[in-house]
Amino acid sequence: YDERNRLEEAKKWYIKAGEQGNVGAMLNLGLIYDIENNINEKKKWYLKAAESGNIQAQYNLGVMFMEKNQNIEAEKYFLNASLEGDSDAQNNLGMLYANGKYVNKNIALSNDWLLKAAKQGNSMAQFNIGRNYLNGDNGLPKNKAVALMWLKKAAKNGHAQAELLFDGLYP
Repeated sequence: YDERNRLEEAKKWYIKAGEQGNVGAMLNLGLIYDIENNINEKKKWYLKAAESGNIQAQYNLGVMFMEKNQNIEAEKYFLNASLEGDSDAQNNLGMLYANGKYVNKNIALSNDWLLKAAKQGNSMAQFNIGRNYLNGDNGLPKNKAVALMWLKKAAKNGHAQAELLFDGLYP
């Protein structure tokens, strides 16, 4: 009961701040409404924060649209966040272009974005690049040495699948 009251009180103040243009409050409202599973309010506040240039809100909208297979919208928000250097958005944008589901498949752009994210230390992108080199997927040549390098980096950054794959390849 007490926690619920505190959340409602916080929400009241965030709404006031968000309506006055506080971008952090807008983002926090999106997060709160995400927890409450209120899709319309979540989208409303994330959009407001994204329109004000908040990178996290742009990424969150990209995820929200991707989960609904609205990949054209997801691409738009991931691209905005990617151009600002968000490595999670870069990885997701790379995967959107690799899969080509509801967006134009573009292997060159896919690999460019995945590599940008991987070079920033994004473990998921490092895993994706490593796996692609290992299997010769996504337009990359099979190259076990390069695959091992990326999988090792991903494993060191806490990616469990990469660790298992690396250990299986390089005992």
